[in-house]
Amino acid sequence: MSFAVEISSTDYTGGNTFQVDLPGNFDLNDYDVSVGSLYIYYSWFNISAAIGNNTYQLTIPIATPVTITITIPDGAYNIDTLNSALQYWFLQNGYYIQNTTTLVYTYYAAFVLNPPAYSVNFITTALPSSINNSNALAVPSLTGYTVGSAFNNQWPTTANQSIQLTILSTGTFGSIIGFAAGTYPSSSTISGTTSTVASTLIPNVNPIYSVQCRLNCVFNKFSSNSQFLHSFTNGDAAIGQLIDASPKYYRARRCSGNMNTLILTLFDQNGNPLKFLDPNMQMVLDFLKTRNLDKY
Repeated sequence: MSFAVEISSTDYTGGNTFQVDLPGNFDLNDYDVSVGSLYIYYSWFNISAAIGNNTYQLTIPIATPVTITITIPDGAYNIDTLNSALQYWFLQNGYYIQNTTTLVYTYYAAFVLNPPAYSVNFITTALPSSINNSNALAVPSLTGYTVGSAFNNQWPTTANQSIQLTILSTGTFGSIIGFAAGTYPSSSTISGTTSTVASTLIPNVNPIYSVQCRLNCVFNKFSSNSQFLHSFTNGDAAIGQLIDASPKYYRARRCSGNMNTLILTLFDQNGNPLKFLDPNMQMVLDFLKTRNLDKY
């Protein structure tokens, strides 16, 4: 004997929890449960204040050097969009020059993906200096450019000075781009016009790479995660798209207890509550009686 139970957005109670009330109290000790189908929107961020991976620092070697903490707005990012966010910060805060003819902006630091090396590069370009030199775009040659407000009369007083990135030990942004806590490049004075520092750790751009579902009636005596029901990834779905997380084959979990309420909770692969934005989902649970069949 079997029966199906649907859990959907109407059963969402907040946080990472869905709750559905059964039409009575059921002894589930003789049943197994499996996920028949699961559809959910990809709506959780890979960078956020809640995860603690949204800050880093830049030291900008202008005439009076400044060290600024950059706070990335909560969101779903890849390396390209992280770099776009950095460029937007430069633009908003006046750390740029713009060609008045082509209207092309020049920024002096960038995050660049390096797929063949499975790494991320932090690339900096020497800032124009207040002296005429051959290793940087000297200030006298800036005719034809609009200079960002932060650079006005604030050019470095020595040549070959570049922006430095500091990965803080108090957060986990470094794991996103594959950099340990520290400052890159190690000195603001670089050799030549550019400096490229490659990540030394494996970048983990998506720290939430798997979602696990737990159900209060499931009991697995072999696991400390005794209510584990199902896990899935976002697959090819981009942020905002629907994930088909339905199992490819039948996977039953043993049930235990007398229940009048089913509680479904979602976590990341490390057991942290999943902070999703869109509770619109549908899961169909299939309960199958597998023990004491002679009672019916």
